[in-house]
Amino acid sequence: AKEMMHTVSFLNHGDAWLPAAIPLKIFALLGLLFTFSSFPGTLWLAKGKVRLRIYWEVVGFVTVVIAVFAGRPMGINGVCSALVIRGVLLFPILLLITHRVIGLKPKAFIKVLLPSITCGMGMLAFTLLFSKLIPGDSFTRDVWTLLIGSAGGLALYSLLIVLFFKDTLKSFFEIILSIKGIKLSF
Repeated sequence: AKEMMHTVSFLNHGDAWLPAAIPLKIFALLGLLFTFSSFPGTLWLAKGKVRLRIYWEVVGFVTVVIAVFAGRPMGINGVCSALVIRGVLLFPILLLITHRVIGLKPKAFIKVLLPSITCGMGMLAFTLLFSKLIPGDSFTRDVWTLLIGSAGGLALYSLLIVLFFKDTLKSFFEIILSIKGIKLSF
């Protein structure tokens, strides 16, 4: 987040965006949780559980309001942190409800997410290591970390998928090619 805000500041010729780095970093965790928890609701709808989905959205709204008010005394970072805590607390409940609705066990759900989590952690480790190797002031290091570290991290992510998660890669290509009507054989 800091690297991105330094790059934005460089492009906008000012440092007004630098304070947004901490909330952005916290919200990155919330985005990850949101990505992992958005899919089950669609499955509930496919199983005809419209009321359950509506109730879950009401619970989501109420807990967001509670989190905002709970974090408000600590400022924007407190609100962001409270929203992440809310997401962490609701995620296991979401997994249990999904298990009851469609029979998908929480362990199986997490297993499907494993390639993304593993490769993402590899990408993060690469970017952090890369940022430590770049000489210069904080600003220069942050801009180069964002540009080259992200490209290298993406390359590492792709390499890890190819080396350790071939089934995931095959499924990805099958989905893409099925859209175009092409059959894939490995």
